[in-house]
Parts: sequence; C-alpha cells; structure tokens
Amino acid sequence: MATLASGDYVLATDEVGAPQFTRVVVNQHRTSEHQTTLLTLVHRRGSVTLTPDHALPVRGRAGEVQFVAARDVARGSMLLGVGGAEMRVERVVHSQGHFVNPVTETGFVLAAAAGSLEPVLATSHPEWSAKLLMSESSSSVLRRALDAFGLVSYAAPTAAQMLYSAVEPVLDAIAPVVASEGAVGAALGLLLKPIAVVSLVTVAARRAGRFAGQSRA
Repeated sequence: MATLASGDYVLATDEVGAPQFTRVVVNQHRTSEHQTTLLTLVHRRGSVTLTPDHALPVRGRAGEVQFVAARDVARGSMLLGVGGAEMRVERVVHSQGHFVNPVTETGFVLAAAAGSLEPVLATSHPEWSAKLLMSESSSSVLRRALDAFGLVSYAAPTAAQMLYSAVEPVLDAIAPVVASEGAVGAALGLLLKPIAVVSLVTVAARRAGRFAGQSRA
C-alpha cells in the first residue's frame, strides 16, 4: 500500500459484496516517517494490519453490519470480505510501525497482509472522519473538501499527491476542528473551497503549459 498514489485503482466491493475497482484520491502519510501503534487482526484466512482508530465493517451478533474502530475489534468479531464472506478474528497482535492510508472514492478498500488467502473489507477513513464521509446524505465540510480535492486529483494525480503530502501536517492539525462541525469548522469550509478551486486552476494551467510546450517542440 505504501506504493499507492493518487490516480491508482484498487479493489473494494460494492453494496452486495461484489468486487469492484475504486480510484485512490490520495494516499495519506505516504512520505511520513512517523510511527504509531498498529493492530494486526488475525483470522483463519490471513490477517490485516490497521491503526487503532481505523474504521471497518463488522457483522454483529444480530446480523447487522456496524462500522467500528479497529481497537474495538476483539477475538470472535466477524470481519467481512468479498461476496459477504465472513472471517472470525482469532487474535489481535499489537506492534509499532509506519502506516499509510489510501483514501478511495467509494470509501472502501480490500486489504490483506502478505500471504493472506482472503482480503478484509475496510473503510479508507479513521473513526472520526468515517461518520462524516460514509453517509450518503453527508454535507459535511470534510465531504465537500474531499470532493473538491477529488477534482484536482482527476486533473493531475501526481501533482495532487505531492500537494497533499506538502500540506498534510497542517491538515492533521486542523482535523479535530473539522470533525467538530461547529462554527469554526464552517468558517474553515469557506476557506477550503477557494483554496481547492485555486489549486485546480493552477494545476490545470501548468498541465496546459506543459502540453503547449511539448506541441511546439
């Protein structure tokens, strides 16, 4: 996953569990050297490693699917896979290490550790932002910002990945503010919109300039 970048396509599933491709909007923490606690959820068909706050769908005892943070997944929890497959968690292993997080257009990704026989379906969001992004009726500041950045990523995926990596420390610092969805979050939304538009226009202009230069050559 560390090699993924904006514009790449990965596998996820649709609402009935059928495999489908989804586009990577941006791969978070790709250039970061920061290490954190990681949880490896081991099941009969393999394993998957996530940060403790990463959200993933888990089937409850009554058969309902709930989105929970990895830290709340315990032995016996039922993870989901392709075609509605269920993988019972046999143990949870703690470790420390680097991490990345490819954010996809659908909000889902199939993930598995090397050597696994079957992948696990996870969201592409941490716990705090999943509730703001996974709802189809969401009108959150974060949802609008991600949609705007998605346009930039379509226009110039390489530039979008570089731009995100450059501003990621600032975004990490303001994330709790956006999550609050209060007055400050609304004000931040007003700032994010013009920034996204300016970024899109700038990237498009640079691409047009390079194309014109190649044509003249």
